[in-house]
Formats: sequence, C-alpha cells, structure tokens
Amino acid sequence: MKLTFTDELPAIERKQSGVPGQLKKNKGKWAIIRSYPLSRKNAAGAYANAVRTGKTRAWCPAGDFKAAVRSMGDEIVVWARYVGGEAS
Repeated sequence: MKLTFTDELPAIERKQSGVPGQLKKNKGKWAIIRSYPLSRKNAAGAYANAVRTGKTRAWCPAGDFKAAVRSMGDEIVVWARYVGGEAS
C-alpha cells in the first residue's frame, strides 16, 4: 500500500441536507423533527437535549438549535428550530 502524505488535511464540504439543513433554510420556524410513543418520554427528552447541546455533528455548534418536547395525543414529539448564524 502506497501512503500519501500532506501537511494539511483537506477541507470537508458539508452540505446542508436532512433535518438540520431544512431547519437552517427556515430559520426561526419550529418543526416536528421526531416523535415517540408516550412510554418513551425520557428518550424524547434525551434527543431534544442532544439537539440543544450539539451532541452530534449535524446539530453543531451547540446553541444554534433550540428544541422542546411536547405531548400531542398519544405520542411525545420533539420540536426544533434553528436560531444560529447565517444559513448557507
């Protein structure tokens, strides 16, 4: 195997796709991003917290997204909106 060496890592082009990308395109607007049965209330809260704290790369940087958990009928839903910098 031939190794290739470089002084700098190449930049990774990140596309704004999926749910975070859609929220960025609609800055300030709330959307339901996930739903759970009532029995999984803790999972819904954990997911909302992961969105708020930027736990995964898609939701980074921390604080750019707001999230809330609400019960709707027989399920718990996670709402989110983008409040961070400029959408690209």
